[in-house]
Amino acid sequence: SVNLKPGFAVNNSVLIYATVGWNQLTGKVTGNNITTNNTNFSGIGYGLGTMLMVDKNIFVKLEVQQLDFGSKTNTIDGYQVTYKPSATVGSVGIGYKF
Repeated sequence: SVNLKPGFAVNNSVLIYATVGWNQLTGKVTGNNITTNNTNFSGIGYGLGTMLMVDKNIFVKLEVQQLDFGSKTNTIDGYQVTYKPSATVGSVGIGYKF
């Protein structure tokens, strides 16, 4: 992923930000005696987050992001198979401010 995260400082302890970026993944379909080759997907992700200072140097980060990788169609044993990966990702982190 490569993301841009513009933010707004609510006060000295709270930052709220939006995130938008480009994401990539590699996947394959398996099941019912069928396996596809690895397929690369890329798409846009967007979301919101916040960083909260819990003391002078330590902060907590909370973020949620929706990822949409578009769709691709492959022919498997004469059948058209379309797959469209997407995900909703949440993250929690702890950081140290130098």
